[in-house]
Amino acid sequence: MCGEVVISSKPKSKSVLLTDSINSTESSASAGLSPRRVLTILLAALVALAIPASLAFQLRVAVENGFSDFQGFYDAATIIDSGDGARLYDLSLYDQPRLKNILKVPGIIVRHYYIHAPFEAIFFLPLARLPFVTAAWVWWTFSLLCAFLTLFVLLPFIASIKERIELGLVSVTFFIPTISTLFQGQDTIVTLLLFAICYRSLVRGRYTLAGCALAVAMYKPPLALPMILLLAIVSKERWKLVTGFLGTFSFLVCVAILKLGWACVAGYPSLLSRFSTYEEGHYHLADMPNVRGLATLALQHLLSERVIFVVVAVLSMAVLVLSVWAVKKIKNRPEAHPLVFSLFVAASVLVGYQEYAYDLALLYLPVLLTWDSLYQKDQNSRDRGLLTISTMLLLFGSFLSLAAAPLYACVIVFFFAVLARQLHGLACATLVSDRPIEATD
Repeated sequence: MCGEVVISSKPKSKSVLLTDSINSTESSASAGLSPRRVLTILLAALVALAIPASLAFQLRVAVENGFSDFQGFYDAATIIDSGDGARLYDLSLYDQPRLKNILKVPGIIVRHYYIHAPFEAIFFLPLARLPFVTAAWVWWTFSLLCAFLTLFVLLPFIASIKERIELGLVSVTFFIPTISTLFQGQDTIVTLLLFAICYRSLVRGRYTLAGCALAVAMYKPPLALPMILLLAIVSKERWKLVTGFLGTFSFLVCVAILKLGWACVAGYPSLLSRFSTYEEGHYHLADMPNVRGLATLALQHLLSERVIFVVVAVLSMAVLVLSVWAVKKIKNRPEAHPLVFSLFVAASVLVGYQEYAYDLALLYLPVLLTWDSLYQKDQNSRDRGLLTISTMLLLFGSFLSLAAAPLYACVIVFFFAVLARQLHGLACATLVSDRPIEATD
């Protein structure tokens, strides 16, 4: 058995932190960057921008003709802007050609039904004032900026990437789920940024802000709920986390009620339950890269839907319990450690009840945090090889999220299992540092 591992949470004084920051700045300034280094960083930035830009050029016709999920967000905002917010979840309204963004393309009428949280549609109201094509590219650009901003939010806590920033820049758009999210017009990159803000807040001891970030991410409850649950269980500052979470979420719900009406907001759960029975409504269960997808794919011809639901519930509970068990020996702020946070993100992805390939953009966080942990000088684990392999598979195998989602789900399970073993096994004392986690601003 592994003995108790302690992460010291004793913060440095402000004067010491200020001195360290000044010394670090002076050291960096004196060292400077060689022309070759500057050129390398600029080339990496160009490559990081060229990848999505070239794909955008190739897929511009599909994006501009409403073949991305952004159309659903735009439709919802258009409905609210026209004064019909109370009918946001009236799916028949989305079939009416009066919506200005429903375009006919060679005999095909593109329809995307809005089935996200009520308050999220309000965020898109500014875009509803723009022509659809303009709004689509504004959203695309905003999402790409959020992806790069995620890297810079984490940069103070990932020293190895900070030293080789060009690798970080390229990795943003090399991770396939990020690109998939961009061209699906989905919102998972914003979720990625919110999770990054949550981690940064945890490291800095700002638990209320961490809870607030996850509350805003509640437009993706299958991802946000497991995360806040795991953090609240293992953190000694759980009440600050929960207070920030519940306070912010209650505020968002109240805003939605004021804008859309109580009946609309209260009817949202009912919409989710009946959506699969509505004409073109379908959840594509076997394509989900998580526990639910794997169970459905393996058992759909053997068991009834109800029994499969029970199996998924049991397996999901097992993943959550294993996550807590893996870190139970860690005392003092385990939630702020990069490997623990990575484990919880992987667990949230696995147990998320409804998610697709674009939702896997959230795994960019564990890739960065785990990769950095592997290259810390105080790492000397006999299981380091397995963790390296699983992290490499998560990054370079990400193309499987589009080509073979169930296979990539197996990669996520492997990564989760290796990480859980690392944190609870005999090598945990070398993986979980006993010094405080500090930013290198």
